[in-house]
Amino acid sequence: MLLAMTACVTVVSGCSAMPRACTEIGYVNTLTLEVAGAGAAAVDDLEWCVAGECAGDALTEARGLGGGQWEVQTFTQTPGELTVVARDAGGTEIARVDVAVTWTGTDAPNGPGCDNASEAPTVTVPLP
Repeated sequence: MLLAMTACVTVVSGCSAMPRACTEIGYVNTLTLEVAGAGAAAVDDLEWCVAGECAGDALTEARGLGGGQWEVQTFTQTPGELTVVARDAGGTEIARVDVAVTWTGTDAPNGPGCDNASEAPTVTVPLP
């Protein structure tokens, strides 16, 4: 009887030591940029840079949402500062502006103990 009770306790207690499985790999952190100021109407494209490295491929380019708002996806990065380059329809640089970003981590998509997704309030990009 004692042997049967010991085996039962071992099986039950063994379940609590299972490693955590994090299911989401390669999630993105999304940031909304709002272009404002006199030059905002001329903006046709935005480029964003972190520490001198600019995003230029189709996976990381800013996406226009309309109304002066643009969406940027930073994958698993949460940079505290972005350099935003605004360009007109001809590709000419209109302005280059450094903006601060305040990220807040969430337990999504994986939950506690796994990498956190992050979100940030809309960041205004003031153009001359």
